[in-house]
Formats: sequence, C-alpha cells, structure tokens
Amino acid sequence: MTNNERTIQEPKTQKGKLMKDKLKKAAAVVYGEKGYINTRIVDITTEADVSEGNFYRYYANKDEILVDIIEDMIDDIYEESMNQAKNQSGQKIKVSTRAFFKSIKKHAKLYNVFVQVSGFDPFYKEKQQELRKRFLKNVRRTFEKQEISPDVDLDYISSAIASMIQQTAYNWCVLGGEKEYDLEELSDVVSNIWINAIESNKISTH
Repeated sequence: MTNNERTIQEPKTQKGKLMKDKLKKAAAVVYGEKGYINTRIVDITTEADVSEGNFYRYYANKDEILVDIIEDMIDDIYEESMNQAKNQSGQKIKVSTRAFFKSIKKHAKLYNVFVQVSGFDPFYKEKQQELRKRFLKNVRRTFEKQEISPDVDLDYISSAIASMIQQTAYNWCVLGGEKEYDLEELSDVVSNIWINAIESNKISTH
C-alpha cells in the first residue's frame, strides 16, 4: 500500500462535494462489511450507485479513499469526546468517556479495519499513534489540573489510563465484549477507575 503520494482531488462545486461524500459513505459501508483485502473499487461504486469514472475523478485507488474516511473517523472520535467534555462542567470525565465509547461503537466496523491495517501498514500505524497522542494529552491534562503527588510519574499513569479506556472500548464496542452490556454502565465503570486513580494519587492534606 502506498500512501505517501496522495492524489486526492478536492471538489470545487457543491455537486462535486455531494458526490465525494456519497463515495466516502459507501466506502465506509463496504470496508466495514468486507474488510481491507476483499474491498474493490467496483464494490464501492456499486454501493454508491455511481460509475467508476466518478470514483477516479477524486481518488486514484481504494487506499486513498480509505485514508480519507479514516481521517474523518479519527476527527469525529476525538472531537465528539472533546465537545462533550467542554459542554459539561460537573462530570467531565464520565461525560467525555461515554462520548468516546459511543463514537467508537458508531464507527465499530471501520475502526476494526483501521486496527487491522495498522498492523501491517506504517501509514495507518502512524494515524493510530496520532489518535492515541491526542487522547493521551487529554488524559494527562486531567491529572495536571489536580494536586497530584510529585512521586507519581504522570507519563506512566496517563498512559495506563488511556490504554485502559481505548482497549476497553475496542474489546466491547468493536469486538462485542464477553457478554451483553450496557454502554453507559460500562463507560461509567471505566470512568470511576480513572477518577479513583486521580483521587488516590492526590497530595495528602493530612
């Protein structure tokens, strides 16, 4: 897969933007159902009900459209949790974690493809690391705002909490978990572990 030289053409008209959006929505469906290897351009154009010529007007190959829809997904996952955190002053951790879980579930099939291609393609591995860095930065910020003991290594604890949240979301919202589950209850359990980590590492006032 070669993603270093992208030839994606941005549409100049409203009609072109609508066509490109139609292709991206179709690609997200097809990749989610067929996975990376089995997806063909004709599958995408059939799902979108457009000609292959329309596809090649915006993308050179199936990899370029995958890049586009994954970048959209990453932005959506990150921005959704951030927006919820800004809009809620009381329980920011619980609200933002719940939003993150819901966003992962919303993109479950495509997110699974993203994880798969990240295992063998350096470009997507970098994208996965980009999402983690953005998420890790926000987790660390919650600790920095508290009076955390100087003995606590913020890099370690932030990494551990971020990994717990991301892996739990993947295991349950993408892979289906070990049993039937309630998304809000699950995300609250994870949030409580995060909150307890903050409280237990605060500077003692006694």
